[in-house]
Amino acid sequence: PRGGSRAFVDALVRGVTKHDGCRVELNAHVAELLVEDGRAAGVRTRDGRTLRARRAVVSNADAWSTRRLVDAATAPDLAAQLDARLARVERCDSFLHLHLGIDGAGLPVAPSAEFPAQWASLDGWAAGVDAPRNLE
Repeated sequence: PRGGSRAFVDALVRGVTKHDGCRVELNAHVAELLVEDGRAAGVRTRDGRTLRARRAVVSNADAWSTRRLVDAATAPDLAAQLDARLARVERCDSFLHLHLGIDGAGLPVAPSAEFPAQWASLDGWAAGVDAPRNLE
């Protein structure tokens, strides 16, 4: 995209900050997910700040990291729900899956010195994303 990969980050930040009272917190390490009346109500950061949510708490943490942020003593239902979900999921190595669509008209179809490969295409999901030679 025009502006490089930074343009994706900028677009995501604009998508959040265009709403009144919404902001993106950088380097705000979360210590605890605050649950009130059965819903995520905010987070407490490692430095002791409490950030309250009006409608939702959004995170990019995986399910296991999220579970560690839920105190079973103060949110037993959510902890049990997450534990049940995690019991059904097999862990795999870290993987980022981001679907983006761009107008690729005129772009090369194969990598070259002028246009190095910056994409991947899986041969199939059945083998798993970490299977040897599963990339085209």
